[in-house]
Amino acid sequence: VSCSILFASSMGSAYAQSTLWEVGVSALYLQPSLAGNGLGYSTFSSYAGANNSGVIVSANGANQINNVTPKWGLGFEIEGAFYYRVGSDVNLNWYHLHENTHGNLPAGSLFSGSADGMYAGNLQLATTWDALNVELGKHILLNDRKLLRLHAGVEVARIKNTFINQPKIFETGPPFLTTTDKLSYSGWGPRFGADFGYAVNNGFSLYAKAAGSVLVGTARQTVSGYHDYFSSNYGVVVFGIPNYTASNRNVVVPELEAKLGIAYSYKLAQGNLGVDLGYLWMNYLNAITSYTGVGIVSSSVGIPATSNFNLNGLYLRIIWTG
Repeated sequence: VSCSILFASSMGSAYAQSTLWEVGVSALYLQPSLAGNGLGYSTFSSYAGANNSGVIVSANGANQINNVTPKWGLGFEIEGAFYYRVGSDVNLNWYHLHENTHGNLPAGSLFSGSADGMYAGNLQLATTWDALNVELGKHILLNDRKLLRLHAGVEVARIKNTFINQPKIFETGPPFLTTTDKLSYSGWGPRFGADFGYAVNNGFSLYAKAAGSVLVGTARQTVSGYHDYFSSNYGVVVFGIPNYTASNRNVVVPELEAKLGIAYSYKLAQGNLGVDLGYLWMNYLNAITSYTGVGIVSSSVGIPATSNFNLNGLYLRIIWTG
């Protein structure tokens, strides 16, 4: 059975022995995104207003942040499992991704803070994601080619998006100040899922995985870097958005994920070596909250807005069981 049922590289071998150890590492190539209400992108939008000399500058195209959306980045997954009896396992896995995107709006675009007089400068969007899952799994042999694994456990997740803007007093001048807006969510909760594997031939298998969690945690926003400045035309200009921290506790965030892939397992003198290639989709619903208006720093009207946090991309996994 351990030779004919190959799921996620080598899970079928759990039927051959009552105790097994498994360790694996995956290289992730993912693109993070914020979906819903354009949250996070309007920070760096250009808008119509007056520059430092009182000259009205047109919008020059709205929502220019589309040029500075998150890019694809490299991450990793580290996992370990122990099969403590035939058909049963406990699995621990940790995902990590950190991605930085740098860019600029077109020359002449104005900074979209709540004070006139500044041009948009250098932009940076940094995203960090960590997820730790503990799962108890039960394997069900459907027939000589099909294997089902049901699992339940706990997920702990942390998401952090940092938006940095360096506006300028003059279009060709150096940055005048650095504003930072951090939007984060951290939470934990129960996790459930099902994995299905189908053995093909010669060590190859296909698999599909689906899982979901219900996380309870804290959504937080921290705004810093703003201060009043002196304009030759207006005198002292007061920013309408102060530096502050807003926190919303007991936020419930559903998390959904799916994987599709192909696996190959090769029997060694000591255990099995497996390789997976697959695609991952993941979505944290309404996990990110902004309290400074529609978008991050677009107005001083305190209208909360929420956004999903999405991840999708490829992964390559190497796993050893013995």
